[in-house]
Amino acid sequence: MKHRIWKELAGVVSRRPGASSGRDGGSERADSRRNDDDEIHVPSVISRAGNKAGDLLQRLLYDRFLETHYDGRSNIPAHTNFIVAANHSSHLDMGLTKMALGEAGKDMVVLAAADYFFDTKYKRAVMENFTNLVPMERTGSLRQSLRHASSFLNRGYNALIFPEGTRSVTGEMADFKPVIGYLALHARVGILPVYLHGTYDAMPKGSNVIKNRKVGARIGRYLELADLEEMTKGLPRAEAYRLIAARVKHEVENLRDQTRLPFDAKELRKQWKAERRAQIAERQVMNDE
Repeated sequence: MKHRIWKELAGVVSRRPGASSGRDGGSERADSRRNDDDEIHVPSVISRAGNKAGDLLQRLLYDRFLETHYDGRSNIPAHTNFIVAANHSSHLDMGLTKMALGEAGKDMVVLAAADYFFDTKYKRAVMENFTNLVPMERTGSLRQSLRHASSFLNRGYNALIFPEGTRSVTGEMADFKPVIGYLALHARVGILPVYLHGTYDAMPKGSNVIKNRKVGARIGRYLELADLEEMTKGLPRAEAYRLIAARVKHEVENLRDQTRLPFDAKELRKQWKAERRAQIAERQVMNDE
């Protein structure tokens, strides 16, 4: 599975227009990190054995050691692939989401920060051979990274993304970045919101020890692509992506609070317009001074 994912990713990169031109800043950074002669090559037999062992350890961790609870599994779409969007505050979040999704989580790819998980040849050897992580550039060539992510969605994989962009250091949820909207509209797939609870208390950012064993996932109602397209019809692309991100965060907050508050897209857009007017007025006042 992991070798297939990385073979497909390599194919996407090699087919990208201008891939060999060296003009893309993100590609230059990736090339500087990845000289094939310096990379650690793992034999496929070791990779397969390691994957089996890793899956077993993951099941033992979440099914036996941790006190894990899942809600809303009936909301998982059975006949289509999708984006999974979850809050993020711990390294336990990836495995917890995968376990919560059951069969739908087995071949799921995880969009992960390239500058954290792929910044050394040792990390790359592990991530490329023993995980389903796909690198996402948080700076520089974000568009190229999004094309890579979209390619997996187009091939029928499910993809997990943490739209906050990084782990919360307080356990509180940050704003969701518009990248989630970009992926949904460009890959033409819906979004499954998930709220993860207990992971911040169990192993917050900066900790390598599990401090609490009660964790869980609440899976929300699947957001159909048609609904997202209808909500953003006629909007500029940037605003459409931002609105979808706000909608997904709203659904995750509903899961957190166990409420069913409606999402008012029109009111939110009015609020954004008022904020933009206030910012313009403030800049004018500053310029006049």
